[in-house]
Parts: sequence; C-alpha cells; structure tokens
Amino acid sequence: MKLSRFKYLAFFILIITFAYMFTAVNKQITGNALNDDGLDNLRLAYSIAHFGTMANVHDMQFSKISPSNSREPVPNWITAQWIKLNENLFSDQTLHLSQTPKQLVKLKQVNTWILMGVLIGIFILAYALFNAEFSPVTAFLLAYATLLISYACIHTLYVTTMFTEFHGGLFVIWFSWTWLRFFQTNKWQYASN
Repeated sequence: MKLSRFKYLAFFILIITFAYMFTAVNKQITGNALNDDGLDNLRLAYSIAHFGTMANVHDMQFSKISPSNSREPVPNWITAQWIKLNENLFSDQTLHLSQTPKQLVKLKQVNTWILMGVLIGIFILAYALFNAEFSPVTAFLLAYATLLISYACIHTLYVTTMFTEFHGGLFVIWFSWTWLRFFQTNKWQYASN
C-alpha cells in the first residue's frame, strides 16, 4: 500500500475512532450530584461566568462575593466558558445544591471535550515519539495502540465529576508535545545562544 493511501486510511480510522470515543464518553455522563471538590469547582466557574471573578459563591448569597484562590483557576475558567456557551444552563436563581440532573449532565459534558483533547494529545505525542524511530506506518500503529490503551484506562475516570485532573493531564501532554517538537526541530540550539 502506498504511503499516501495509508495516510488517508489512517486519517479516516482516527476520525471514526475519535467520533466513537466522544459518543461513548458522552453517554457515560450522569446527572448524579456533585461532591465537595466538584461543587467548589462549579461555584468558582459559575462566579467567573456571571460575575467575572473567581469566588466561591454559596447558594443564593450573591451579595457576599469575594475573590478566592482556593482552586486552580484555568480549569474553572474553561468551565466558565462552557457555562457561558450554554447560557440557559444556570441562571442567577438556579445555582444551589439541588441542580437538576439535566443541568448536571449538560455541565459535565465539558469533561468530554477536555478528555478528547487529552486523547488527541496522547495520540499526537505517541506518534511523534514513535515516528522518530520507526517507519510512519509502524509509528501510526504503535501510536494508535497507545491511544486505545489510554482510552481503556482513563475514559471512565472523572467524566461524571467536576474534578480538574483531566485539565492537568491536558496541559502536561500538550506541553510535553511542544517541548518534544522544540527539541526535535533543534530550536533549543538557538535558545541557548
């Protein structure tokens, strides 16, 4: 098989695989109530989305908003953007401990997008590592195997919570790929001068 044909086939396989993964992960999301950490992250994200500051608002005490640094800001900022995109998700009257399961499912769907960023990053990072030592076809097969193993290991973790571990993984993987590309292209030589 010619390499150009294999590239099209590989791209098609990846599209189908990621579409399946996205759909399967999205179906796992439940409307179960959030626990302490997840609820704190929701409050902080809600505060960023509606008031422009990261504050741990409790129930309906919107008059007592004061900035907080109790959690990681970037994951909560990402969730805040999700809340803004889904403007009917929470109104000023609905942020309290008894969110409906339908609201929680929609809120937790942000985790599907974060997980997809993690999985795409895993494939790209694995391909970049394997491609340095193997042929493109072998590198693709090894990276694809890495993707499938990673999916099997992590797809059920944290998807139904509002924890920030996937966000951290996303940054680590893409940061690793960036540094790998930096060193593979010998740009580091120019940085040391």
